[in-house]
Amino acid sequence: IENVPVPEDRIGSIIDMVKTRIDNSPYKEDLKSLLVEGSSMARILAILDLDVSLDPQYPEDWDIRDYIGNAEKQIQYRLDCVEAVKVAPRQESAIGNVIVLDRFVPVSQDGLKDGDVAYIAPSLRGGYNCTILTPPGKFYDYESSPVKFPRKDECVKNPTSFGLTFMHEKGFILGAETPEMIFAYLSMKDLR
Repeated sequence: IENVPVPEDRIGSIIDMVKTRIDNSPYKEDLKSLLVEGSSMARILAILDLDVSLDPQYPEDWDIRDYIGNAEKQIQYRLDCVEAVKVAPRQESAIGNVIVLDRFVPVSQDGLKDGDVAYIAPSLRGGYNCTILTPPGKFYDYESSPVKFPRKDECVKNPTSFGLTFMHEKGFILGAETPEMIFAYLSMKDLR
């Protein structure tokens, strides 16, 4: 659908509305950081440069409240996840501190403590998963990672014999019916 230019008499009011809405938000700085190229808010804010237009067939584009409201919810969710990780109990294991979460939340570097190397959370498929933490934007690599789950080929082929429901062949995630089963596996001396 071809966009049409925003009428000149509307530019000022749209910009004022956007600025006021963001300035009044408790997440002001975070909202500004979310204004990435291509996002709906970025399109509207780009009116400042007079090089972006809004499609009149989509009136929601003329009202930034929904976009900012959704962004605020995303920011609050992220903060809630960080707080959940901060306050979650840790249990020492042979590989380092394992965070024990009572619900799954995305785990980022925010909220982590020294020695945190993995986290346990309920699995959507039932039971619990234990996953090794990786740096932002990095994939887990067993050979180069300083943190490894102890593994043997037998465990990967038949994890139930070790009390697990599964073990990823790359060695970065374990599955079990309970967190205790995972910690029991991590404490088995003959696997190190």
